[in-house]
Amino acid sequence: MGRAYQKLAQFDKAEDLAGRSLALSRQLGDKPAEIAALNDLGSSYFRQGQLEPALEAYDQVLALQSSGNRSGGSSAAAGALGNVGAVQAASGDLATATATYERGLTLVRQAGDRQGEATSLADLGLVQAKKGDYEGAIDFYLRALQANRPVGDSVQKSRILTRLGQVMEELGRLEKAEAFLRHSGDIRDRLSATLSNGDTNKTVLLEEQYHTYRLLQKVLIARDRPEEALEIADRARSQSLVEYLVASDEDKGQNRKPLTVRQMRRLARDQKATLVMYSNLGDTQLLAWVVSPAGEITLHRIDPSQLGLSTATATAQARFDASNPIGEAIALWANRVRNNSSDESRSIPSNLVPSESFGSGLRDGYRLLVKPIESSLPTTPGAKVIIVPDRELGLIPFGALTDENGVPVVERFAVSMVPSLKTLTALNTRGATRIGSESNELVVGNPAPMPQGLSPLPGAEQEAIAIAQLRQVSPLLGAAATEATVKEQYSEARWLHFATHGTFNDNGGNDLSSWLALAPLGNREDGMLSMGEVFNSTIKAEMVVLSACDTGQGRVTGEGIIGLARAFLKAGSSSVVASLWKVPDNSTALLMETFYKELAAGQGKAEALRAAIRTTRAQYPHPRNWAAFVLMGAS
Repeated sequence: MGRAYQKLAQFDKAEDLAGRSLALSRQLGDKPAEIAALNDLGSSYFRQGQLEPALEAYDQVLALQSSGNRSGGSSAAAGALGNVGAVQAASGDLATATATYERGLTLVRQAGDRQGEATSLADLGLVQAKKGDYEGAIDFYLRALQANRPVGDSVQKSRILTRLGQVMEELGRLEKAEAFLRHSGDIRDRLSATLSNGDTNKTVLLEEQYHTYRLLQKVLIARDRPEEALEIADRARSQSLVEYLVASDEDKGQNRKPLTVRQMRRLARDQKATLVMYSNLGDTQLLAWVVSPAGEITLHRIDPSQLGLSTATATAQARFDASNPIGEAIALWANRVRNNSSDESRSIPSNLVPSESFGSGLRDGYRLLVKPIESSLPTTPGAKVIIVPDRELGLIPFGALTDENGVPVVERFAVSMVPSLKTLTALNTRGATRIGSESNELVVGNPAPMPQGLSPLPGAEQEAIAIAQLRQVSPLLGAAATEATVKEQYSEARWLHFATHGTFNDNGGNDLSSWLALAPLGNREDGMLSMGEVFNSTIKAEMVVLSACDTGQGRVTGEGIIGLARAFLKAGSSSVVASLWKVPDNSTALLMETFYKELAAGQGKAEALRAAIRTTRAQYPHPRNWAAFVLMGAS
């Protein structure tokens, strides 16, 4: 159980379970189980960058192994040495790491363990790469591939190929780098297609694949092939979501193929929108492609020094490890903006003007992300701009980013976001084939009692009543808005609106604990509609509006932001309106009522949200009151 939680990056639960396993194994005198628990603890610490406790756990494993308790024999002992070597290498002690890995290599060869031999050789190659001995690294990697051949471990082979591609890129051997990286990506694509979306191995596989494709983009840019790099950038995004969305299509093989540049141009034309694809290459490169409705594609290189990054430091940190200095800086900045945006609840004051720190953060964001691509953006007021963010960029309120004259992006464009362009095509197909046009809608407001003692939201209730009147339906309010009733009705509704509390729990990556507040019903339901429950639902909604706090938040991965909004897209909705922070009651009610009036007047979703935001901004000028809500999916 602990290992499953660790694969989901839920480290608090993983460590708790490993600790309980460790205590039980010691109580029972079960040395193999003790070794397994210590390895799990060490792995959890290591993945979080906690090197000292990781090394302490692994050293205990080595002590147990050397005292005659060789669970699994020489191969297990070599695995323990490999773990110790990884910590030593991560701490910069490359000479000691080399000696440790060599000890492990001797043990696996004695045991005739070819897979273990391939692992040890690849680890030695990584140390050589960190030392700058790239030819030595290549030699070890090629020997690792040879050892892997009789074993046929595809995941291991893909990892070695990616490392070879990275070393070749460092040496400037770009043609070979591209070949190795494409081979690695193709292997992982085939493996991913064999795993279900519920398989925890898929999470790890796709995160590693994202790293491979990020390197491949870098190589293609260096080879002056930016359009091919754009295809790879989209191929790296939201693959599990895309696979699910096309799973019911008749021609699965065709629909699972990544988008070509030609298809992207057609998409921009058909949507009458400018497409903007951001890509963080992990060291000192932040890229943005812009695809115009006329089919023109422009690549912009963005200077990360706007984030206060030292180029030399960033390059050193990102080479041959998983660190991501640009992403870390963006995440810190996005969190500062978010933390300055709200107080404790949805009922915060609404009549405030922007503070200097908040306004400065939004201007910084504009300078970094919008200013460099301005020449490629449309000049027509209200033009549609569809943004494909990368990792941490998915947490940024693009519509609120403000130019040097104090004008936010939303005054110029109707902005929406999608996890990938391939996702957008799948969502558009889903919307076009949706059956039925009858008004079957569900509006939920201010459930009572709220779960976990959350405060009532009278403004949310008035919002739900007003929207239900506009949509000519009866809302579920107060005690009627039970979790059981909502679950009975929401699978068939064409439109879902939730005006309630939303909770995002950022506890060790446990995104499945994020939830929407509904009314409990005895012992049957706890009143918390969780992300996990939504993921496993099937709905037919044209759009889901989450008029609640933090519903656009989630865990940052190469797949995108994994949270409630994505859960509703996966469950069946073509579009989701969600919030990036805690939102005020009064201004939210105004924004939502205006949004629905604009939709009733015939506006598209993105245009209606823009109009609603502008109306709300005129009455409540602070961005916390109007900037949190974003449209995700089909616009």
